[in-house]
Amino acid sequence: MYTDAFGILGGMTKPPRVDAPEAVESLLSTIEAYCEHRTGKPRPVREIAAKTGLKRSTVSGWFNYRSFPKYEMFLQFLTYFEVKAWRDDLSMMWQAAWKGHQDARLAAERSSTDTHAVRGPNSADGLHTADGDVADRIDATDGPGASPTSGPARTRWGRLLVAVGCLLVALIAVAAFGYAVGSGTGSDRADQRAGSDPSPVRAGPGGTGQPADSTGPAAGVVGGTCMAVSARDVRVFTSARADEVWTTWRRGMKFWVDRDASSQYRYRTVLRSGRHAWVTSDSRYIEPATGCP
Repeated sequence: MYTDAFGILGGMTKPPRVDAPEAVESLLSTIEAYCEHRTGKPRPVREIAAKTGLKRSTVSGWFNYRSFPKYEMFLQFLTYFEVKAWRDDLSMMWQAAWKGHQDARLAAERSSTDTHAVRGPNSADGLHTADGDVADRIDATDGPGASPTSGPARTRWGRLLVAVGCLLVALIAVAAFGYAVGSGTGSDRADQRAGSDPSPVRAGPGGTGQPADSTGPAAGVVGGTCMAVSARDVRVFTSARADEVWTTWRRGMKFWVDRDASSQYRYRTVLRSGRHAWVTSDSRYIEPATGCP
């Protein structure tokens, strides 16, 4: 309860409207009090419609809470009030009323859905009936400013769009995971095929699979883990993700890896040149070893 600059008591002058949330009732009662103070009538529907250009049925529906205005139409309604400070106060009250209206609408929809599910489509429970429950009634509005969320049909479309959106997000997540796995392991596994080796290798019964140039593995890596190539050969990549290679290491080659600096699918190692390189971490191609140089 409060008194504004015009000495108007901002409280309810009539019994509460059926199903009207408290914030909605406060807004409409305050408007009625203002109108009654200025015109002698709490609901001068004809005068408001003539001054604002709104339909009389629209204005009457708002006063009776058969519908509730969107902000664009409420701004048009506010042109009836001449004092800017008063318009600003009503605009603030509209924000709270709009939230209360939306909360009531959603609660009524849930209640109606639950009632129909339990008792069937022809059941009735007070004001919530199959032919016209409160969710339908308070959503109805005429004029171009009808809420885009109004009506059961649009609610169903909204839920369908949300479901489709969730499905698309799930598909994108699966595709992204598949791409990450494929790019991290597919190229490694496909590239384990033997190919031309750009660096000379000491082969033969006593060979180590060790390249003789700067692309061979570095020796004495502190804190590293000793590994050896167990497959016919593995490619030595220039980065954790790229397919570009430094060289190819053959079976029996031993090298150090830094597990802490490795990626999900590749171990990081160090070449003789001091550069970093990456090899597959797949246990089908490499294995733990001892005696790394």
